[in-house]
Amino acid sequence: MRIIKATKTVSILLAVWLVLITFTVHPVAAQQAPTQKDAGSGEDSEPVYPEKVRSRAAWEYVVNLPGYILYLPFWLVYSAVMPVIGLADTSNILPRIKDFLVSDDGKRMAFPMYESQYGLGMVYSQRGLFTPQCELQIGGMMGLWWRRYFSVEVKRFALGGPVHAGIGGHYMLWTDAAFFGIGNDTQKSDRTNFAHRQPSMWASVGLDLGKRLSGDFAVRFERNAISEGRNPNFGSTTDWLRDRGETLPGLEGRAEYLAMDLKLEHFSLIQGERSAGGWALRGGASLYDQLNGDAYNFYKGYLDVTRYIHLFYGRTLALRAAFEVSRPYKDGEVPFYYLSRLGRRETIRGYTRDRYHDRDSALYSVEYRYPLIKRPSGNPSMNAILFVDWGKVSPNLFNDPFFKGYHTSYGGGFRIFDRKNLNLSFLVAKSRDGYRVYLLFNQ
Repeated sequence: MRIIKATKTVSILLAVWLVLITFTVHPVAAQQAPTQKDAGSGEDSEPVYPEKVRSRAAWEYVVNLPGYILYLPFWLVYSAVMPVIGLADTSNILPRIKDFLVSDDGKRMAFPMYESQYGLGMVYSQRGLFTPQCELQIGGMMGLWWRRYFSVEVKRFALGGPVHAGIGGHYMLWTDAAFFGIGNDTQKSDRTNFAHRQPSMWASVGLDLGKRLSGDFAVRFERNAISEGRNPNFGSTTDWLRDRGETLPGLEGRAEYLAMDLKLEHFSLIQGERSAGGWALRGGASLYDQLNGDAYNFYKGYLDVTRYIHLFYGRTLALRAAFEVSRPYKDGEVPFYYLSRLGRRETIRGYTRDRYHDRDSALYSVEYRYPLIKRPSGNPSMNAILFVDWGKVSPNLFNDPFFKGYHTSYGGGFRIFDRKNLNLSFLVAKSRDGYRVYLLFNQ
């Protein structure tokens, strides 16, 4: 009886299946395909194929239209970026450029770089110059309105044991530095520009306090000169202040400083710049004493803490808090170009560089990173990021209400790595002032 019942059940299922096939197969698809004409006709064979059936009905496209509109910007970016990434990956262009610029022993290398503030440049590096850890680095960049930055450094010259030294200098000319006024409520429409010229020389002594902790003491000589900005799209800072009957400490004349810096750094990062987990802590203080007068004597202190939290499948959450204070001493003043500043890639990414100036600043940031492309080893070679930044400036941060006065920006982008270092970074940020785009190469 069980066998008979099972046979009936199978027969019923087969009948239902045949009925479904009969009513769902397209009539053309049911034809015998492909067919051939008679061989004796002498004509070429013409195969007959089934008619293509649309995967979606018209009403489905109408229902999904809002989703298509929202997805379109991401699809356009993806369609533009991925062919370039694929070409770079299949052609091995980055490793080939690196092999061309780097010596066989890896001690000498020259590589191009790009940064939005100073433009395009080149860096030459020589490792093992005097001691195995000693490194010579020479670099230069030039950009719009004749912005320029040149530097020479000799770093980590071993003095014995954990003690090392360094010496170097730089020349900076920022020809169209932005200035909107002092305070946390300045207006975008009040933007002016000035030129800031600064040659500097320094010498330092460092101490490795462990694998993850190091300290450094440096003495610097700096000369600062402010002049008219070269960007014709914005007015002169000097003229703007003169029209308002105001002045700024450090705006007139040339100031020379002897500065002393003390800093401590602690790093316990996993995968370096990719930062799959760990801590990055930086703290320090600087004391400035004017050499060619006594108008500008001041000190600065800062603390910058970032916690990297590994989530799952290569996802990382980065939480950052940074604070800076500037205070005068010996009846001096703080020059406006040494005030705490917010607005640039390192702070609130949705605002113009140096959008806000005042004595103190507070910054908070949350960044979510996830891999787009992984190497066979499992390490990411391309990461996407989403971020939110918020911060404020104040004449005295400790007297301000903690939850008031913050400026916010948000955005995203991607970073491309080689096997060891960061190669390319592209970010787009949005704030109430508008959009900011950052493109960096080997920075």
